[in-house]
Amino acid sequence: MKPWTENQLNQLLQQVISEATALGIPVSRHISPSLHINKRTRARFGGCKKVKGFVHFTYHIEISIVLLNAEEPVIKEILAHEVLHTCPGSMNHGLAWKSHCQKMEKAYGYRLKRTSSYEKLGIEDPRGVKSYRYVIECRQCGQKIYRQRKSPLTDATNKYRCRCGGKLVCVSLAEGEQ
Repeated sequence: MKPWTENQLNQLLQQVISEATALGIPVSRHISPSLHINKRTRARFGGCKKVKGFVHFTYHIEISIVLLNAEEPVIKEILAHEVLHTCPGSMNHGLAWKSHCQKMEKAYGYRLKRTSSYEKLGIEDPRGVKSYRYVIECRQCGQKIYRQRKSPLTDATNKYRCRCGGKLVCVSLAEGEQ
């Protein structure tokens, strides 16, 4: 598949906005029509930034460069996730945002979640798991968390829990880190 052009991505953004509006979801009328392709981020697939203007806030949607070779449904899911953040009371992943997600999922088959991974989206991770120095794993659900740098999580996994409530353990370190 050829990489998506910025123009094609902007058309997908408008499609997603139209889909949400058709369901009566109160997306902002002040979403920038041009999305931004973030060339630096590899761990975050999308973003919604609220920028204060003279009269009103404008929302700027961005997607990661790693999505330029992804299939259309993957990109639309990421865009839908970010567009729903423009709804009143939905800048976080609270009840209002989740309610809007359910409507989009039911109508269009999206799988909108708070977070996602390369594996869940069905795209190849360009970073390669081997580049990480720390791998933290949940003993209950098996979810893996990768970290390049030392952090409170890598130093004291026993103080943290997985979203499922399971115990986290550091299962591998780079050579010389043990």
